Amino acid sequence: MPNLTSMECMLLGEHFKSENSMINLLQFASQTASDARCRKLCETMLQEHQQQLRSLAQYIEPLNY
Repeated sequence: MPNLTSMECMLLGEHFKSENSMINLLQFASQTASDARCRKLCETMLQEHQQQLRSLAQYIEPLNY
């Protein structure tokens, strides 16, 4: 992994937190939506954000963020 500046580390950490918050929101929305199309959209978006979070975690975990 390349050396990251402290600003880059901070931005990665904030992005990680943002993705985690989005996942929580999408989980709630997919469980409470009354429209099947809306639930499916939330579930699809949830999977995409979970993948993004896993990708970010590869960089965050070595930093002990």
